[in-house]
Amino acid sequence: MILNVKDQKIGDEGELYVKEVLEKYLGEKLDKTEPWHNYDLKGENLYIEIKTRRCKSNKYKSLYFSKAKYDFIKKNPNYSYKFVYNLYDGIYLWNYNEADIFFSVGGRTDRGKNEIKTLCNIPTKLLKKVK
Repeated sequence: MILNVKDQKIGDEGELYVKEVLEKYLGEKLDKTEPWHNYDLKGENLYIEIKTRRCKSNKYKSLYFSKAKYDFIKKNPNYSYKFVYNLYDGIYLWNYNEADIFFSVGGRTDRGKNEIKTLCNIPTKLLKKVK
């Protein structure tokens, strides 16, 4: 597998920046989850996924997250879930609501392996700008 160091670095730096912004916005201390957890941050009764993308919020009609994250929600329904997209034009938040999601198949193959899978899509019009 080809590790895309640039993508990893962008994601890691994005998470640190977004964590600080979210703690102020939510008024809650957030902890980094352990490596390979389905979500990036955990608060009290809350999980947050952060996606850093190199696009503006109006480039696509939807943004996505993996079905594995959806499956985690189904197995752990007593938590709240937030999805945060760190984009070129701001930080955007969506509070999980299953009725908002539509499924598709997509992904990428440019990192040395086939990453095509079922995706959960969120219409970008539902994202709320945080900063």
